[in-house]
Amino acid sequence: NHGTASSSTTGTAGGRNTNTTTSETDVTLTFGQESTAIVAAHPSQPHSGVLGETFAGKAYRLQRTSNFGHLPGWSIGGLIAKSNDDVRQEVFVIQLMTYYQRAFAEANVAVWMHTYKIVSTSKSTGLIELIPNATSLDGLKKSEGYPGKLRLWYEQKFGRGSSQTDEFKAAIENYIASQAAYSIVTYLLAIKDRHNGNIMIDKDGHIVHIDFGFVFGLGTF
Repeated sequence: NHGTASSSTTGTAGGRNTNTTTSETDVTLTFGQESTAIVAAHPSQPHSGVLGETFAGKAYRLQRTSNFGHLPGWSIGGLIAKSNDDVRQEVFVIQLMTYYQRAFAEANVAVWMHTYKIVSTSKSTGLIELIPNATSLDGLKKSEGYPGKLRLWYEQKFGRGSSQTDEFKAAIENYIASQAAYSIVTYLLAIKDRHNGNIMIDKDGHIVHIDFGFVFGLGTF
């Protein structure tokens, strides 16, 4: 991935990471479109450990200082503005993944996958939606206090040190459901470059794959 972003930053959404040698800027924007306000009260836990500030906590903080925060349709969204990178291939891959999502749902297959929005604004620029409340496996494993094994981290975060809690069991189920979906799709589409910088983990224990520069056994085409 060779993209570079040059936008100003008004906040981050705790989402999409890529392992590149160039820089990317996370940009948080406010929108005035009609929708239900995403925060009604102050979140009880505005931060989520290594995952950073929760998206709900960020929304509450920004809504309080926004000149438009009182409007009923106020909400926020996070994105990455990229330049020197053709994201049209990633748009195509996300479209295929969305098709697989629908196929899984219609067949009542109990798997889980997250798709996000990508807009190609030219052959060398684009906008990519951030994944809220998530961090890369690379960032997680390099974080202070990481216990050395992913299973132990799940027990630490979701089970309060135990593998017997309902929260831990739910997180493991989420991990399995997402791992199954991405295993199928990455095999069918021959998606490569699956290192820890291109696999994220969210606050509920799901894994999320990002950055699809190498698909069908090829690089960007």
